[in-house]
Amino acid sequence: MPKCNARDDWFFKDDMQGNKVSDWGRKTDCSSEIFCSICICTVDVKKGFQSLTQHAATKKHKQNAHIKLNIKQLKLTTSTNTTIENNSRIEDTLVEKSSKSTTFSTVHLYSISDQSVVAELIWALKVVSSNYSFASSDGIVEVFKTMFPNAIPKGFSMSRSKLTYLITDALGPYFREELIKDIANEYFSIIYDETTNSGGNKELQVLIRYYSTSKCKIITQHLQTVFIGKATADILSEKIVSAVENSNLSLSKLLMLGSDGPNVNKKVARLINDQILHCRSKNLINIGTCSIHTIHNAFLKGIDKFGENAEQLIISIYYYFKGWPTRWEEFETILDKLKLPIRRFIKHVPSRWLTLHDSANRVLENWSAVEYYFLKFIPQHKSSVLTTNSYKKIREFLLIITIKCEMIFIQSSAKIFIKYTGTMQKSEPLVHVMYTELHNLLCTLVGRICKTEYIPKSFFNIKVNDLLTVEKMIAVKDIVVNNLIQEEFKEKKMVGKDILFFLKNVQQHYIAAFKHVLETSPIQNSFLKHLQCLGPLERLKSRSCNSILKLSNDLPFDVDDDILLDEWKLLQLDKDEKESDLNRIDIYWKQFFEKKNSTNNLKYPNVTKIVKSCLSLVHGSADVERNFSISGKMLTDERACMNERTLNALLVTKDSLKQYQNKPELVLMTKKLITMAKGAHKHYQNYLEEQKLIKHQKNENKKIEVQIMKQLEETQNKVKENQQEIQEKEKLLKIAREKETQKRSVANKLFEEANKRLKKAILENNIQEAELAHAMLEGVNTVKKEEEQKKKTADALQIQLEKKKASLIQHLSGAK
Repeated sequence: MPKCNARDDWFFKDDMQGNKVSDWGRKTDCSSEIFCSICICTVDVKKGFQSLTQHAATKKHKQNAHIKLNIKQLKLTTSTNTTIENNSRIEDTLVEKSSKSTTFSTVHLYSISDQSVVAELIWALKVVSSNYSFASSDGIVEVFKTMFPNAIPKGFSMSRSKLTYLITDALGPYFREELIKDIANEYFSIIYDETTNSGGNKELQVLIRYYSTSKCKIITQHLQTVFIGKATADILSEKIVSAVENSNLSLSKLLMLGSDGPNVNKKVARLINDQILHCRSKNLINIGTCSIHTIHNAFLKGIDKFGENAEQLIISIYYYFKGWPTRWEEFETILDKLKLPIRRFIKHVPSRWLTLHDSANRVLENWSAVEYYFLKFIPQHKSSVLTTNSYKKIREFLLIITIKCEMIFIQSSAKIFIKYTGTMQKSEPLVHVMYTELHNLLCTLVGRICKTEYIPKSFFNIKVNDLLTVEKMIAVKDIVVNNLIQEEFKEKKMVGKDILFFLKNVQQHYIAAFKHVLETSPIQNSFLKHLQCLGPLERLKSRSCNSILKLSNDLPFDVDDDILLDEWKLLQLDKDEKESDLNRIDIYWKQFFEKKNSTNNLKYPNVTKIVKSCLSLVHGSADVERNFSISGKMLTDERACMNERTLNALLVTKDSLKQYQNKPELVLMTKKLITMAKGAHKHYQNYLEEQKLIKHQKNENKKIEVQIMKQLEETQNKVKENQQEIQEKEKLLKIAREKETQKRSVANKLFEEANKRLKKAILENNIQEAELAHAMLEGVNTVKKEEEQKKKTADALQIQLEKKKASLIQHLSGAK
């Protein structure tokens, strides 16, 4: 018989116990032998693969395989990583770093089960980061095995249910614990808002903003989402406080509530502030509600005064083409004919008024095509459209002589406001520039309508009526508009009256917008003004010393003013080690937070505490708006039944992934996370059991409630019957008493008459009259007997009535 040599394909085959030969077999120098790593012996394979099968069937090999090939058996391995961030598989137990290189050699213990859990967690993170559907995980194991044969860890499994509990009972709780640990003793702000989601529920989102010592920057993260019925101030304040307390955070460390502007939120702030005053002496910091909403509304106020023709035209054109592909094909032909870029119209969102800028810009880009299509093409080729309301409306707007000027002006004016909102929508801390940005916005608005010499350097204690007077304002005819509008004046050959009317509307637009920003924004808030001292250039000015003291006095902790001032003055002597114009303000301040003195203690501990707290304040609610967008992608119409628990786990995981550039492969797989993942199924089962018990209890309570309601209904029916019977008996008793009284009255009158006649007969000795009187007295006796009978009947009815009333009272008592 010819000899057999070990073949490579044997190592991918399974033995009798279902283990791959590669799990225990290794090649040796001898081509006809294979080394068994679990039995520590060589196996002669001269007889072919059957030799390996026979060896694997031995008692010794089976016992060794049961122990050493168990998926929980720990193994030792080494790996090399170029950076710490890339070292993201399993938590290291040993790290060695060369003196000149960033290469890390790692040695750690692992088990096959750990490898499969890590793979499952990475896939779960990928599902969250990419907003995959949970159903996409069904059958994914078979897909991976086909794509990567012999590379899938043993024990790896995945399905929509497993994905659910990995997120709700491992990833979500893990990242939440990490978040709470990261906040530790830091002061924080809360941002919240509520909206109606796809499930028809009111969804309250609560975010937390704080300085992360581990990340060395300001972080805004999801804290809790709650589904509520009504969004009253009492309910909102209760849920926000619960979200803080459920996270084991102290309400006394709450700096500020960030929200948009509705009055209900002002009451929420008052209610929570009242609770805070029970645990500390200082109020919540107040630098106003979301200024971005204020600026949007200021533009709206201006549009209301200027006129809505341009806005209505933009909306009408968009909806004229929406859902009408044939109309767009016709218009596209005209665009091509006029050599204009083929770009669709942009939808204007009425609740976000500054979207008019992009919408107006697109209409202006296609203006010549718009005029040709609606004023020439349709009348010549589409006579059936001429009678439609949508066409009539657009034509009416296009025939207004100033309509293009209005469109250009709206676009031009929107740029002023977008400059502010574009800056303040960022997540990085911007409270230190908020006052300056508002001041610049107001200066720009008032500069369009007022003489330069009257523009105030500060808007503190400035009133609209004091500033916008005739002598301080530019004459309407002298208001400057951009060149495009002036060219349109000439092209349309507008007369002075039309131009003057247009410029008057421009003036009213700026006045209305300026008034709204001045009266509703926090530009006159002294705390906001003092926050400027956190700016790299402002901190060097002498006035910043007073500002830092003012900030300290309003913050909810005590700092010695003298020590703080000394630290600040020393800080002013320190040079910037980083270019401030290229960094976030929290990154800029990090260099001072970490500085130490000659005794190796922090050089600016009090300044650090003040600055961290101030940078944690909220400059707008853009973060929570973004979170609603994220939530909307998760809570779609198809997943409208997603429960609060799952949504919270998804949101906290999604937020945490931002710290890893939304790359699941960069997340460090710690022992704690792996352990939580292994126990996730048990926790999920316990949760389901709890939910079953709760559901069962609810059903039982409902049954009891139904039974009680049934008994109550029966009791009420019986009571009603008793009441009716009592009423009937009361009627009978009343009749009986009336008859008794009647008989008594007759007897009394008859007795009086008989007695009178008898006395008269005796006096007159009239025997006949006396006999008549006697007969009458006998009649009285008869009537008296009838009266007594009537009384007995009435008394019997009275007794029955009292019994019925007592029975009724007993039923009522039993019902209660």
